[in-house]
Amino acid sequence: MISIFYNKSLLNDTMTISVSSNKPINFEKNEYGVKLLGENNELLGINIFNLSKYINVPEGYLYITKTLDNFIQEKFNVDLKKYHSKKFVVGEIKSLEVIPNSHLTKCIVNIGDKETQIVCGGKNLNQGIKVVIALPGVIMPNGKVIIQSKLLGYDSNGMICSKKELFGKIDDNDIEGHILILNDSYTVGNEYLDHYKNYKK
Repeated sequence: MISIFYNKSLLNDTMTISVSSNKPINFEKNEYGVKLLGENNELLGINIFNLSKYINVPEGYLYITKTLDNFIQEKFNVDLKKYHSKKFVVGEIKSLEVIPNSHLTKCIVNIGDKETQIVCGGKNLNQGIKVVIALPGVIMPNGKVIIQSKLLGYDSNGMICSKKELFGKIDDNDIEGHILILNDSYTVGNEYLDHYKNYKK
């Protein structure tokens, strides 16, 4: 799974592309940046220096566009599409079970190709609502890595996302601790893309 982040001032005009959260042990540099490599030289990520000299992109959490993919192929000989898979998908909550003596709820969620179990602390969970699921392996916009885990002894295979977790902020009419509820125009199982700064519907 790929995560792409760019902030000209915060990162000194460097774009970071993460393919894996593993620690790099080798580096391959050129005039445009550096490839981060693991064992057997598998790609873990790419840092592109002075990005604004070469292409124009908005700041923030980004999607793989044709322009960006072509640039990476030309300058680093890497096909990013090879590493792409769904990171965020539209899910529908099929059933809920409050976990005793906690603020958590065990949710069974339809994510299109299967149903999966996720433990969530959202305050506005309801059966039948459509939500955004961050799948295991995702690197969130804030840098948090989503993993398969156990919470209070219950398996949790991903995360049901709030608006703040996706967009980094909430509006005045949003409530802290509430998950983002999608309208009926979203299709269960489809990739969710709205939070990418360079995505246009």
